[in-house]
Amino acid sequence: MTLLLIAATFGLIMATGLASGRDWRLVILSNFRMHLIAATVVFAALALAADIDLVVRGGVLVLLFLVIAANLIPVLRGVRASRETIDGRRLRIAFANLLESNLQHPRVIDWVRAEKPDVFIVAEAAILWRGALAALNEQFPFVTLSPKGDVIVFSRLPFESEPVDLYPGIGHAVFVGIAGLTVVGVHTASPQTALYVRELERLLEAMAARLRDTTGPVVAIGDFNASPWTNAVLEFQDTTGFRCGPGAWIGTYPAELAGRKIPAWLAIPIDIAMAGRGARVVSRRHGPRIGSDHWPILAEVVVAKRP
Repeated sequence: MTLLLIAATFGLIMATGLASGRDWRLVILSNFRMHLIAATVVFAALALAADIDLVVRGGVLVLLFLVIAANLIPVLRGVRASRETIDGRRLRIAFANLLESNLQHPRVIDWVRAEKPDVFIVAEAAILWRGALAALNEQFPFVTLSPKGDVIVFSRLPFESEPVDLYPGIGHAVFVGIAGLTVVGVHTASPQTALYVRELERLLEAMAARLRDTTGPVVAIGDFNASPWTNAVLEFQDTTGFRCGPGAWIGTYPAELAGRKIPAWLAIPIDIAMAGRGARVVSRRHGPRIGSDHWPILAEVVVAKRP
C-alpha cells in the first residue's frame, strides 16, 4: 500500500505539472483538473485509512494537498462569478453544438419550443441542420446566416446591429446586437493538433480584439472546446473581464460516447457562457440529450438598463 500511495502521489504531481504546461499536447490534459482533484481526494482518503508509517502518511498527505491546491486555484479562477450588481432585463439564451452527423432534428426543435428562449445559438449547423431548423423561423424571425460558418444565432427580438462573422482560420464567431446586449456565438477549433490549438487561441484573440472596440454589455456563449480553467480561456477572461455564472464547472462533453450516455459530472465543461460590461450570467443549466456528443445549455443573463 505504501508503494502504491507514493507512486500515485508522484503520478498526480506529474499530471498536474503537465496540465499547467504551454505545449499544445498538454491542452487536452488541462481540461481534466476537476478529475485530478477527485483522484487526489480518493488517494488522500486511502492514505488516512491505510496502516502505514506516520511520517510517510504525513508526507503523502502534504503532497496531495499541494496537488489539490495547484489544480483548484485555476479552476476557481475560471469559474468565478461576476461581482457586478446589475438591475435590468433578463434574457434567456440557449446554446447547442448540434453535431453535424446528428439526425435527431425533432429532439432539438421540441426542446427549443418548450424552453422558449429569447436567443438560440447553434454550432455545427451543416446543410441538413439548416433545413431542419427552418421549422423555428416563426419562433425566431431574426437569424444570422453566414455562407461558410457553422454558428447561427436565432432571435425572437430584432437585431440592433448587422451580424459580424469572424473567421481567423479554423473556427467561427458571430457578433450581433440584441436588446442592448452584444451576443457572441462561439465555436473554436478542437485542440487535437498543434494547428488546431493555435487556431483556438487565434479565435479567442480575435474576439478579444474586436471587443476592445465594442461598448456596452456583452455575453459570449458557445463551444469553446476548452474548459474555463484552461490557459486560453483564462487569458480571454483576463483580457475582457468576462466572468462565468453558476454551474460553470458542470461538464457538457461528451454527453454520449460510442452510444453510451456519459453523466455530466464525468464530462468536461467546454460549452461556456460568460458575460461582462453590464451583463451577468445568473444561471446556467443543461438541456436534455439531443443526439449530439454535447449537452445543450440554457443560460439566463441579466442586462443593465440602458442610460
